[in-house]
Amino acid sequence: MTDDRRALPPALSEAHEAGFDYRDGAGVDFEPYPDFLDAGETAEWWRAWTGNAELDGSEFRVFGQDGTGGLAAFWLVRHGEPIEQQPVVFLGSEGEMGVLAQNLWAYLWLLADGFGPWEATAYPDHEHEPRTDARLTEIAQRWAPSHRSSASEVIAGARAIGGPAASTLPAMLLQELGTMLPDPPATPAKDQVSDEVLMAAYAVVGARRSGPRSHPRRDPCCPVGTVDG
Repeated sequence: MTDDRRALPPALSEAHEAGFDYRDGAGVDFEPYPDFLDAGETAEWWRAWTGNAELDGSEFRVFGQDGTGGLAAFWLVRHGEPIEQQPVVFLGSEGEMGVLAQNLWAYLWLLADGFGPWEATAYPDHEHEPRTDARLTEIAQRWAPSHRSSASEVIAGARAIGGPAASTLPAMLLQELGTMLPDPPATPAKDQVSDEVLMAAYAVVGARRSGPRSHPRRDPCCPVGTVDG
């Protein structure tokens, strides 16, 4: 029996269907999953990523990974809204994190303009050579005609949104990682995240990740934080 809770939205499934061309580093470094990561695997990943065994990652619906094991997901912070309206985030294997699209519709246009989750998170320091994709543009135009934007506009919009803003992701992480800090700074309201909080969150997560980004690909069964061998 199919678990409907793991079924991707049709627009996302269609956009991911053909996969992405890595082009030896010049293309998009992303491996989409055929369905959402199940609850057990999500919990295992999130506990490994945060170092907190009490968390279950239920606020994420993971739908793919980059070559080092960083995961892309919907972040379920807009209560009462369908999954298509939830922000899309990336949590990398070396501590990278960010909101990369305000919702699924913006994400479709991000893909159409030649960016994947990792590349959007790294922007403007991405190293790939983006190429507009005609097939993905047609899909985005069909599913989200009123959301047409360039990749830079999608990314800027994601980083500027209020409420569950880009800056609240590291703030949320700081709260969950707080037990690892000898003197964690107070976390302000979600829409008033200070530079001190952001820097502390990035420092804590970054300290738990080391080494350069690597390729070959990681098996999708192995969540971020899993040590091979």
